Amino acid sequence: MGAWKVGQAASVGLAFALLAALQFRPQHMTTSPAAVTAPYLIYVGGAVLLANLSLIALHRYPLTARRHAEIRTALCERADGTRSRKEGPAYG
Repeated sequence: MGAWKVGQAASVGLAFALLAALQFRPQHMTTSPAAVTAPYLIYVGGAVLLANLSLIALHRYPLTARRHAEIRTALCERADGTRSRKEGPAYG
């Protein structure tokens, strides 16, 4: 739970630091077009960047039906040593 709170706090702090670096000032009545674009760059751009990184990770870890069966078998054997694959996962 502590890591979750730290992660949430760090993400907010990072977002506000990036907004300040991109000269976004919400208290001013007029804001430059570049500063208006800053929140889009941070929130949408960050999400797109992280989604692309996850796609790269998925691409580098090919999961075939055979490999999936091997993983399930290993998990079942590790659970108690007697379960078969047909009985399903040890946690279900």
